[in-house]
Amino acid sequence: MADIYLYPGREHTCGVEVEVTLPAHTVSHLQPAELWSRAKEIAGVDVGISGIQRYFRGESGQTVHIQLESHFIIDYWFEVEVPDEGEASDEEWDDFAAEVSAIAQGVAGLLALADEVGGR
Repeated sequence: MADIYLYPGREHTCGVEVEVTLPAHTVSHLQPAELWSRAKEIAGVDVGISGIQRYFRGESGQTVHIQLESHFIIDYWFEVEVPDEGEASDEEWDDFAAEVSAIAQGVAGLLALADEVGGR
């Protein structure tokens, strides 16, 4: 699963935050440093990785160690320049379209990482 958040930035910029969630079992063949290195290579920017685990809590309030869910969240943030509507040239719009395409390709690459690694 991937979430992409857009934030207004300085004049003619847009902040982009990307969060890609991968089930832990799909990347279990990679050591954390290797997963980080691959994610950074695919995203093209520095990334952060968080590990999340959820456990079942019994009726008495004690945690019963039955793991319900475990996944990694790869997240990164960067800014893109947004052309000024009405004043931008075709070349500026083409550059913007290429940046948006690169974002989509990066997300697709990170999602495919789970299939690639899990298929080894």
